Amino acid sequence: MLINSLDPLMNHYSDGVRVQMLIDRSVGNTNKGSKRWVNKLISRDIESYKKNVDKLLTQQQFIGDPNIRLYASVNSRKVTTAVRMLHHAMIDLPPEDYVNFYTNIHNKFVSCLMKPASRLSKYFIIDVDDPDFFPELFISSIALAHKIHTHHYYKTPGGWHIITNPFDIRLLADTPKAELKTDGLILLNVLE
Repeated sequence: MLINSLDPLMNHYSDGVRVQMLIDRSVGNTNKGSKRWVNKLISRDIESYKKNVDKLLTQQQFIGDPNIRLYASVNSRKVTTAVRMLHHAMIDLPPEDYVNFYTNIHNKFVSCLMKPASRLSKYFIIDVDDPDFFPELFISSIALAHKIHTHHYYKTPGGWHIITNPFDIRLLADTPKAELKTDGLILLNVLE
């Protein structure tokens, strides 16, 4: 099931350098962070973003596991910051770790790109784990009252994602089951 129509996302969240990835969200996968990644690709513009999404959709279909979900970074990334992080990691690397590090260089660079310091744009994602949540009500009441600019919202398997501009995170204190992700991932596809 394609969670989002990719067209609106192509216009707002696919320009610049971004990361698209398949992530294993199974309950049995106790790994955290990058160890959950099945595959990750880097795009540099809208065209490469579309190609990467097509490749990952094909791989996701081939795997056929509904726990493997397709995501993309909501924020574009600063390459210069990620390169500096990678260089620092290389400088501090002891010689006995060279083989492991350099045979895994793509993953290391993607990890540097996905660090919060490498975030270029500044979109937030409000992740609400409540299938009965009404995003329209949230937007018309809380978001408007506090001048939270919302860009896009979509249903997820457990609730809703709302993409917004940055705002004072204390405004969500009274919203149960809502988690704010200041550098989150857009859910693009889940297999049924």
